[in-house]
Order: sequence, then C-alpha cells, then structure tokens
Amino acid sequence: MKRICIDCQKEFNGRKDNKSGLCLKCYRKKYHKKYWKNHPELKKERTKRNYINYKKKRDFVLDYKRDKFCSTCGYKEHPEILQFHHKNKNEKKYPIANSLTQLSLKNIKLEIDKCILLCPNCHMWLHKKQIKREMGLCKKKQKNK
Repeated sequence: MKRICIDCQKEFNGRKDNKSGLCLKCYRKKYHKKYWKNHPELKKERTKRNYINYKKKRDFVLDYKRDKFCSTCGYKEHPEILQFHHKNKNEKKYPIANSLTQLSLKNIKLEIDKCILLCPNCHMWLHKKQIKREMGLCKKKQKNK
C-alpha cells in the first residue's frame, strides 16, 4: 500500500498497521534518540563494546605496521606513523585510517592487502605527482637531438 510520509513527503510502501505515517527512515530518526534515552544501561554497554572492537582493530593495524618500512624511502624509525596508500585507486573501497569504527576486521584486512605503506612525506609527494599528472601539468621529457 503506497503512502506519503508526513515528515519527508516521500512515497513509501506502508503497512495498514503503520499508524505513525512515517517512512522507515524518518521513523528510525525520530525514535532512535527516544530509545537510547529510555535505555541508558544499554547505551553504556554498546559504547563499551564498540570501544573494545575499535581497540582490537587499531591494535591489529599497529601490529601490522610494527616490522614494516616505507616502500619508497625505507623509513622505519617510527612504524606507527606509516600510512596506507592504495596501489590502484579504482580498487579502493574504504580509507583504512577513518574506517576502524565502521569496518569489520575481515574487511580491514582485505583493504590492507590492496595497499603499500608509505611515510607521510613520500605519501604526500606521491599524491602531489598524481594530481599534477591528472591535471596535465607534468612536463614531458624532450629528447635532445
């Protein structure tokens, strides 16, 4: 049964017993805050569980970097500052650094397999060269006659 959401005015497939008049997205937005307000003990438990999962993933990434070095210059003094760079940007699904809270450990491992480790300087220079190449600013080498 087609209905119109009273909040966002979009059409949605509603059930007869849906008395709220809200689509699923608007319903969740409206009642999500109310649920956590009425269940503070569950919110604390969820927050604690999320932190534990985040810490496991962060520790995995740091352990992975521990004995590695920069693929370009060989820097290895502080491996924790090494950054992941995707070899092929078309294969990139997620940025690893920002997705520790959102991805599963399995997906993080899959994404790491697509990357090389670079120190911040080499990573910056690599991206600078890529941007110049994409904009057509790189000078072509001319052959001397």
